[in-house]
Amino acid sequence: MALSVPRMGFLTIRAAQLILIVLFLVVYSMVTFRLAGPPPDCLSVRDFADQLRRYELQVDAGGFLHRLAERPFTASEVPPVRDRERRPAADDKLQARVPGDDGRASVETTPSYFVYDLLPHEHLLNSSFAPNVVYYVWCGRRWFEFQHYLSVMSVVRLLRPDNIVFCYDSEPVVDSWTYNTWYSEIADIYPFFRRHQLHANEPGCAGYSTPNMTFVRTYLLSGTGGMYVNEHTILSRYPLDLRLKDLVVGFGSKSGPTTSDNDTPALLATKPGLPGEMKFYLFEILTYFL
Repeated sequence: MALSVPRMGFLTIRAAQLILIVLFLVVYSMVTFRLAGPPPDCLSVRDFADQLRRYELQVDAGGFLHRLAERPFTASEVPPVRDRERRPAADDKLQARVPGDDGRASVETTPSYFVYDLLPHEHLLNSSFAPNVVYYVWCGRRWFEFQHYLSVMSVVRLLRPDNIVFCYDSEPVVDSWTYNTWYSEIADIYPFFRRHQLHANEPGCAGYSTPNMTFVRTYLLSGTGGMYVNEHTILSRYPLDLRLKDLVVGFGSKSGPTTSDNDTPALLATKPGLPGEMKFYLFEILTYFL
């Protein structure tokens, strides 16, 4: 007596294949997300929001940083400025003349994005100032995250430097989701953002994400002067009279005056002539940029 074996229909086979394909895609997506996920030290959105609240900053629709509570400069921060010497901001809005008792025009002004725009030329062209050049040292093949973008934008707003020299051993990479594109956006918007790859004879890095502060002091700042800013430093204010100092050192919450030589300060600003070694190729770099 012959036994009849039921056969699986065509639709049943197709359904099983679809289930296997879906399971494969789910497993592949989970593995890919795990491998391409953010590094352990990557700040979360909540951390970014906490930093913005801590420094009283906000980002507008154009990607610019603004302080939530603007306050006037004190006499100890900047020299006194008379109203008739104040430079008008580039984005000041002029209101049409309104007939009144005195017949004067009514002018409505809005705060300028750049802090230095509030000061006259006489105060900004002081020959005793330290050079308005800012250096960053980037070490390791990693993402240029939003916290680094905030650091550069705070420097742009508060200092409006002549040049920002971004030294790197490995240029920042973009994540698989194409989210951390802040590095290329800054380079496209600001022409004074200069990128320089470290040469073999430029020991700018002491390890992964660790700049060599000896290189910063003796190679970058000794001959030309300027300011080194740590990639995690977000400036909330920088008084203009600090540019008259021969040496300015800023320490963050994780460093202090008693830290070792390899620890990275928040910022380091000097005038030309800091004792150390001066390299000729640095002058070639700056001459090419200028």
